[in-house]
Amino acid sequence: MKTEYVKCNLCKKDNTRRFIKKDDATIVKCQNCGLIYVNPRLTQESLSRLYNENKISPVPYFKENKEEDKKTFNERLKLIEKYTNKRILLDVGCNIGTLLEVAQKRGWNAQGIDINKEAIEEAKKNNLNVECTTIENIKEMFDVIIMNDFIEHVSDPNDTIKRAKALLKEQGLLFIVTPDIDTITFKILQKHWFHLKPKEHIYYFTKETITKMLKNNGFTLIERRYRGRYRNISTILEKGFRIKTKLNAINIKLNTLDELCIIARKQ
Repeated sequence: MKTEYVKCNLCKKDNTRRFIKKDDATIVKCQNCGLIYVNPRLTQESLSRLYNENKISPVPYFKENKEEDKKTFNERLKLIEKYTNKRILLDVGCNIGTLLEVAQKRGWNAQGIDINKEAIEEAKKNNLNVECTTIENIKEMFDVIIMNDFIEHVSDPNDTIKRAKALLKEQGLLFIVTPDIDTITFKILQKHWFHLKPKEHIYYFTKETITKMLKNNGFTLIERRYRGRYRNISTILEKGFRIKTKLNAINIKLNTLDELCIIARKQ
């Protein structure tokens, strides 16, 4: 796997200190703007390979947790609908297309993209409008662009947000959910924090850094808060405590106060 050394994606400076280390990866903090990121990190080519080998965001995981995700995405779409009555959306990093299924039932014209070929093939089995590509190759315009648990994965989040603005219609909305590393959850768990996965999460935002990146790219913040998601008890125990159970039928709404939900409007 190839790696690369990068400057800060937010302020473009190269002035960092070590923040934390995990899995032989060094996570640094920019001394100029506070952005936290993996450096050096895997190249985009290496990351794409891992996604398509299902070693990152694996398709089986999303299939197993589909019912919980449907409940989560239904709530998130209800929230978005408070701020717009327009109905054309792009889901960036859609994986197997669970959000697209929910969106269609709610009357949205929904399109999704992902770089995992197997995920896209799975979504196509449900007759969803999906494509195996990146946001840089999209030409259509949208009322809403959704990035659920996505922006922390990309090699250039600043450019991704800039591209999202270019694809949004006038007064369009950008919806982002991303882990917030400046929380009591991380401070307690440190290296054991669930979201600390340096092979796939290469950026770690705080309320301040993600807000600054959005404002720098011409977005006005509408809402910013921690929102939970539905989880299967078995998934919680296995991922959080490495305890395997057969409690697949039990789902709960879980808010660990470290998953930041942001709605921003194109200026």
